Amino acid sequence: MTHFEESLKIKINTIRNAYLLGLLGSMIPVGFLLYGGIKFGILPLTIMAFGLVLFLTLFYYLSRGSILGSSYWLNLIYESPDQIIWVKPFKVKERVALMPVDEKMLFKLYTIGKVSITFSFEDKYEMRTFRDQFMKLIPNAHFGYSIQAQMLYKKNPSTFISTLKSTNEYFALGALTIAS
Repeated sequence: MTHFEESLKIKINTIRNAYLLGLLGSMIPVGFLLYGGIKFGILPLTIMAFGLVLFLTLFYYLSRGSILGSSYWLNLIYESPDQIIWVKPFKVKERVALMPVDEKMLFKLYTIGKVSITFSFEDKYEMRTFRDQFMKLIPNAHFGYSIQAQMLYKKNPSTFISTLKSTNEYFALGALTIAS
């Protein structure tokens, strides 16, 4: 296993474990609310419990790409790279009292099946390493962000690339040139 594969596996499993721990931790109040609502016949508690279950279901649906695990993503990257259709780079600024403290670069991978995962990087070297590997492994994925690209992806991921090509907005990750 290469250093990149090992790093990717660790990143994905860390993300997965955090999401699963959050889901598991959220189930405890649901259990108490359901137990109290049914045992004591308190309708508001039962309604709150079902509302929480609905929220957790929505949370799971929205974060399912992070829960799938490293074997799914490694297999997708190495065996079916055409399933990954978009690499969206973005920055997140952390602030304290409205003063910028830290800025992180993130990549979000999107698939044809509307599954996504977000990677954050500790430093520029790590980000460059991942970017360079993604350029080699998923060269046909669209790279970049625009509001139109976001709308096209939400509308129909299976025609995402062809629609971007027809509007001259497609930018293949493999065509990215890096200045030294």
